[in-house]
Amino acid sequence: RPEAQARRRAVHLLGQLPYGRDLEPQVRTALAIRLAEDEDWLVRKTAAVVVAQRGGRDTILYPARNSLTRALSDPDHAVASAAATGLASLDDPRAVPDLISFLRRAEESSAFALYRVGQEALQTLTGTTGRRSVREWGEWYRTWDVVRKKTRDTGN
Repeated sequence: RPEAQARRRAVHLLGQLPYGRDLEPQVRTALAIRLAEDEDWLVRKTAAVVVAQRGGRDTILYPARNSLTRALSDPDHAVASAAATGLASLDDPRAVPDLISFLRRAEESSAFALYRVGQEALQTLTGTTGRRSVREWGEWYRTWDVVRKKTRDTGN
């Protein structure tokens, strides 16, 4: 529809629908398109929220994670913030490097509100407290990844 409000409502309603079984890939695709391509920032922001909601109750995480990761680069800060918060809500540690990159871009562009959102998203996703620099987050992730790999390899 040409009206942004109608598209935003449609996206919101898709988020309210139960899991679509055989139709879920079509729902994922429709939401991903709105998130990536809609001309209206509020439609994209709503899509980011809905992608995270549906992704959290989906049987697979990577479509939601991929859509939200791409949205971290959205030129509108509200959309990028919603994407970062959404990634954290998926509880998928594979998103940590993308959130660190998001934090780095926010720092480099002096986007303090985005930097705060990035810090909060990383804390939520990692279950840690306290702010870290971009370098410290990178070190935290490398250490966590080494421990994870050792645990997986030894079966402990």
